[in-house]
Amino acid sequence: MMNMHTGWRRMFRVALAWVVLPLMLSGCLYQRHVVDDPGEHISLASIQAVISQESPVLYRDGETPIGVFFSQEHRIYVNADELPEAWVQAIVAAEDQRFFDHPGFDWRGITRAMIQNIKAGRVVAGGSTLTQQTAKNLFYRPDRSFRSKWEELVNALRLEAHYDKRTILEFYANQFHVSANGRGLGIAARYFFDKTPENLTVLECAFIAGLVKAPAKYNPFVGASEEQRLEARGRAKTRVGYVLDRMLDMGSIDAATHAELREQDIPFKRGTFRYDSSVLLDEVANRLEQAPFPEVFAALGIDNPSTAGVQVVTSLDVNAQLEATYSVWHHLTEIGPLLEGVGAEALVVSSNAAPPVTPDEPLTEHSFSLARVTGSDANRRTLSLDLGGRACTVDRSGIDRMAKVLAGARTKRRRRAGDKKDVSAIFAALPPGTLTWVSVREGATCDLELRPKLQGGLVVLEESSIRAMVGGNNNRNFNRVVDARRQLGSTWKILVYATAMHLGWTPTDLLDNRTGAFYFEGTWYYPRPDHNPQPFVSLDQAGTMSENIASIWLLHHLLDHTDAETFRAVAHNAGLTPEAVEDDRDVWIRRVRDEYGVLSTAGVLDRVAFNAAKLEVLSELAWDDPLRLEVQALHHGYGTARAASEIGAGDSRRAVKMRALEFNAQRFAELAPACAEQVRALTRFVADARVRPSAAAGAPAVGDELDSVALGPSPDSFSALSYRFSTEGRAELACGMGEEGWAPVDAILLERLSAVDAPRIPNLDELVLDGRLPYRLFASIQRTRQRRTAVLEGQDPYDFEVLRHHPDFRTLVALRHLAMRAAAYGVRSDLPPVMSLPLGAAEISLEEAALMIQGIATGQQWSFPGAVEMPDGGRQRTPPSDHGTLLVEEIRDRDGNVLWKAAPRPRLVGDPTVGRMTGAILRNVVRWGTGRRALSVARTDGQTVPLTGKTGTTNSFRNAAFCGFVPRSGVEGWSWADGYTLASYVGFDDNKPMSRGGVRIAGSSGALPGWMHTAAGLGSHGLLGKAEPGQSAELRVEGGFSRVALRADGTGIWEPVESISVEDADRFTVVWGAGVLADGTLDVARRLTLVPEDGVEAVSRPLPVRMGAEQDDAPEPIDTPDEDIDPFIAPEENP
Repeated sequence: MMNMHTGWRRMFRVALAWVVLPLMLSGCLYQRHVVDDPGEHISLASIQAVISQESPVLYRDGETPIGVFFSQEHRIYVNADELPEAWVQAIVAAEDQRFFDHPGFDWRGITRAMIQNIKAGRVVAGGSTLTQQTAKNLFYRPDRSFRSKWEELVNALRLEAHYDKRTILEFYANQFHVSANGRGLGIAARYFFDKTPENLTVLECAFIAGLVKAPAKYNPFVGASEEQRLEARGRAKTRVGYVLDRMLDMGSIDAATHAELREQDIPFKRGTFRYDSSVLLDEVANRLEQAPFPEVFAALGIDNPSTAGVQVVTSLDVNAQLEATYSVWHHLTEIGPLLEGVGAEALVVSSNAAPPVTPDEPLTEHSFSLARVTGSDANRRTLSLDLGGRACTVDRSGIDRMAKVLAGARTKRRRRAGDKKDVSAIFAALPPGTLTWVSVREGATCDLELRPKLQGGLVVLEESSIRAMVGGNNNRNFNRVVDARRQLGSTWKILVYATAMHLGWTPTDLLDNRTGAFYFEGTWYYPRPDHNPQPFVSLDQAGTMSENIASIWLLHHLLDHTDAETFRAVAHNAGLTPEAVEDDRDVWIRRVRDEYGVLSTAGVLDRVAFNAAKLEVLSELAWDDPLRLEVQALHHGYGTARAASEIGAGDSRRAVKMRALEFNAQRFAELAPACAEQVRALTRFVADARVRPSAAAGAPAVGDELDSVALGPSPDSFSALSYRFSTEGRAELACGMGEEGWAPVDAILLERLSAVDAPRIPNLDELVLDGRLPYRLFASIQRTRQRRTAVLEGQDPYDFEVLRHHPDFRTLVALRHLAMRAAAYGVRSDLPPVMSLPLGAAEISLEEAALMIQGIATGQQWSFPGAVEMPDGGRQRTPPSDHGTLLVEEIRDRDGNVLWKAAPRPRLVGDPTVGRMTGAILRNVVRWGTGRRALSVARTDGQTVPLTGKTGTTNSFRNAAFCGFVPRSGVEGWSWADGYTLASYVGFDDNKPMSRGGVRIAGSSGALPGWMHTAAGLGSHGLLGKAEPGQSAELRVEGGFSRVALRADGTGIWEPVESISVEDADRFTVVWGAGVLADGTLDVARRLTLVPEDGVEAVSRPLPVRMGAEQDDAPEPIDTPDEDIDPFIAPEENP
């Protein structure tokens, strides 16, 4: 018994030792490392230094600062005794309900979070206390290892040991991110409610307490659209509801107050702090909150990068940004007042601000600054300025520039110069002591600047890395490069031309530029030209002169060069084949009919057969045969009568619309039999007239001839015919009325044809329908249509082989393919499937537009994976971001050590040869088209840079854009494969028209000037390479390409001209794989490149010489029909 008691006592002593000794040891360690010697970092001075530390954001040189996150100017420090009690209760309720009871960590909270996470199967709750969160924000944690987490816990204990709860809340309250460069409770109160903290209501305190974990998610001021801002308000109300519920649970508010506050809307009222946001810093902050950076910072143990003191190195080039900013603002100063009608008083900056005092810093050319007027001389037209201790002068040229602007604003028209009254107004508005905005032109010479309501944006890309980004005329608050969605007008045509060349078209192909009628899914579309166009133009010329009609025509016929196999590949690429829905017929029909609006019924099969017949006939015509355009222009006739009835009598374009609609097979099938009979009758009449005795006796008098003609049928007998004589004197007959140069059959014609030496009367097979389409071609189409109709009898209307020739389905595939091509280049906005897309019917961001132009030019899309440099010396790869552009290149610690670095990776998504040919078109826009003012503005090493680009202007002048490529010079000349993509736009934020009086702002006058001066700035800073003396001012022609001269009007090919200099050719373009055939015509290689799947490189392959013919059913030859066979079988009755 004694031994048993002894055993229990021994076990008790051992157990006591295992409990007491660790507790004693822990107590000693706690006393030693937490209380007595916590470390210098726990001192109040060190903590305040951490709270005040800045996180610099740098240009890509890694040295020049763009700005800092959370500098002293971006916070309003709130002391512990100034914390609103309602906010204290709200933050405790939302984040740590046992804050005032635990010693820095909370076992209950940790256990509760573990249980919730286990139940959810993922992390849905955290167990960190407010003290632990404060410690994480204050003290750098190198990684997420157990050791780092332990150190974080110890730091929380140290805070609890040395500071009271209210002071810990003070630390916390001055750290959290609010918006842009603002941080802490004081900024939150000012920014969201325009109040000081002590004036916040309970509801407002609940909102601020709820946003600390994700401020951007609940910010109602920063969305790109009103819809997004309303969504943020909705999320904010939900979050506030959660906080109020927790406050009710804690007893911080009673049930009545809870119910009342739950029903109230959050009374947002945006205020400002000393420095508003910069769009550059905003965008950097935005991207740091998105993948892969949360994972990057997690791997590095950084919970709040904005307060961790890290250095963010961007892709922005300091000189490119300087020039882009100057070009945009400087130009907006010159055109904004023309639209807004402001006077000289707008030059005055009414603000308590003052120029920053920087007397030791030299003036930077093309920089902007506030300036104080120190003196003026109206006689010499000069102003003396102080720019923070640096002197600058506005000279006569600067005064005259501003007088010209003000004169235009006053008279509502552009002026060559201002009047004396405008000069006097400037000096009257700017007496000594006045503040005004200026830019530094050069040296110590400045120009006056304005900040009009008119806005703009500009972005510079190099291999998808952003080198410059200008979000407006002050580059603050709203980023018009990434957040604004605008219609960019005819810049979309570039995508259409490039996509066409990916599908077998070439720059030398002729397009129909006559007014046309284009039918798609129940709607007729008649594009309107914006100038007097040529009737036929090459694809190159269509781009050069920005031809509206030809561009829509090209979209409508985008797939005309595809055979059955190629068309199916394109459709499958666009998700429009039965295989895309696993051959489920019901799903396939729902997709085609219900989702995309393509109706295919038995009644539609005749139109399908007609379309198939046209494509078959096209396959037998040479690429450069102008009759191709007439075959392509021929309508079936379905819906034309109704469309004609809907054209109002007062429509100024009624005649050309009607003519386009009347060129249809149904009308010709009804008209042609009468024409054939009248040709026979005319032939008989002339034969009879020529053998009359009066003719045999000699040449009769004119009167006798008229008498003899009068004995025959009257001209009315030939009412279905019209005629003309060729330059060689040959008679030509048309069925129907030809266009200019054709006339109805009259007595003069009958008289001339009756003469013995009269020209031969055309045979029936030489008859031309409406003076455009030969009888023989139409007859071939009709016979082929009949054969096709017989084949289609009984077929499933939604069979893919039927849909392949369905007009709506072909157009749908073309539009989908166009959208996919844009998406491959980086366009994420949805593109509407409408025929007006080439004219700018889609809204995208300027960033997306630049990516699209870059992708077209190079055939490449870039992604940006990266790698984290781990503390143990290892490297952890990170996936690419969701952005198509790179803005953050590196992240460094406070000592400059690289923590993460991007690793750009290109992928081929298009054919580079197409990019080169597109480049030649865009170069021609600058040489001969709407971009002419940029022809010689950019220079480097004394050599002119061959700029390329395309203007865009939307209806009513609401937006003006210019997008293009700026090449870099290498040892072999100007390289298309190496350079910068620039995109710019100008417009009002409310999308109102840019017109006033006689002023109209288009792409060439609104967006191009800022674009081209940015390009010039790149050259002046050596960013465009080094040009050799005597180097050609044109893009070099690489191996495999040929320079082809065009006729002066751009409508066709002159000849291949490897030997013809740029100066000798009227106009030229560049084609791939050109050669001369035996008959002297040009043979141009045609290629097919589909849009690749994600992660796959694009593959190009040559197309055969003939496209469009059936693989299993060779087309019959096009010949003259026998006269006893009537090919004019009318299509189905027009409903």
